[in-house]
Amino acid sequence: MIPREQKNTVNINAEQIFETLEKGDSESSLDLAAELFIHSGDFHRLFEVRKLQGRRRLGLPAIAWGKREVLEPELREQLDRELLTACRETAELWLAKGNLPAAWPYLEPLDDRAWVQAAIESLTVDSDNIETLIEHAFHRGGHPLHGFRLILKHSGTCNAITLLDSASPYLARELRTSLASELADHFYGELLKNLTAAGNTNPPTERDQSWRDVAKFIQAVENRDPRLSNRPHIDATHLHSVTRIGQVVSDIKIVEQLYALSLYGEQLAPMFHFPGQPPFESHFFDSVWFYRGLLGIQVEEAISHFEKKLASSRGTELELVVCETVVDWLIRLGRLEQAVETALTYSGNNFGELGISPNLIEAVQKDSEVAARLASHFRKQGDVLSHLLVVLVGRK
Repeated sequence: MIPREQKNTVNINAEQIFETLEKGDSESSLDLAAELFIHSGDFHRLFEVRKLQGRRRLGLPAIAWGKREVLEPELREQLDRELLTACRETAELWLAKGNLPAAWPYLEPLDDRAWVQAAIESLTVDSDNIETLIEHAFHRGGHPLHGFRLILKHSGTCNAITLLDSASPYLARELRTSLASELADHFYGELLKNLTAAGNTNPPTERDQSWRDVAKFIQAVENRDPRLSNRPHIDATHLHSVTRIGQVVSDIKIVEQLYALSLYGEQLAPMFHFPGQPPFESHFFDSVWFYRGLLGIQVEEAISHFEKKLASSRGTELELVVCETVVDWLIRLGRLEQAVETALTYSGNNFGELGISPNLIEAVQKDSEVAARLASHFRKQGDVLSHLLVVLVGRK
């Protein structure tokens, strides 16, 4: 961020402001007070001055006493704009000093998230402020992706996995996918670096691996290249976690990496295989089929693999989690009709409870035939609201 250009105002003091106010020049006294607080670095008081100036411009009393003041909608909107402008100026001044905690109360109300994120990214990272940056960027939601990158770089993969696992239930799917992609890309780079250092394979050490590099690595694993051996060159529990967390990713570059990681995990000795959650009981083996399908490799075989998982879960307490996982996967494969049939067959009336799969009504809105099938189902079930939603969403 470019530091705020400050005026060369000097020798402003409290007495000068008092005298100006006594002469009845309220506006000039506020201007002088603002400059005083800017140059003294007292940005919290500057914010209060800006609030006063904004209220005066709108013809409002300096302070709204008692209950929340009732304003006409247009006037309320103007006041909100004044306050947000003051927030942005104050935040910018604190950030120019590298003080994110002081800036935070003024950053939070801003709806220009791109500006807030750019401001956070602009801050220099050092040993003194790294924890503060992670706290405000990741945990408080100022810029979760930047905060997660800092966690990966400065706190390591283990901490990143733990934090992402604990935060995932509260994250929007799009953000969870972005963070999972960062984790997978970072972890894949770590594995290649370790393999190169061990002299066991020859991919380049650069993190931005191309498709060709991933293809070579996949080929080496599939051919059981003896240079890889069957012992892990990276923490096997982390490998398990990354390939599990990455199941939400659709970006082909990252899916290729996750497929490579799953293949690598599958060829490890049995002692490095850990129990998985349905439908990934044989975690690495099942993950290989999962990512293979997303890559368009042996898709029918991959679908058959998970259809067997669905059949074996029928009537058990695991049926819903398997159903939602497979339906989400089928939607991403472009098998929308099959996804809907699976949802209606295996979930009863509980589909969507776990939040694993996207909403079916949203998923089918671009396919009129599948939407009609879903609408018919809800009508037979007597589900008035769902039927209305499917039909009306389709009509727009």
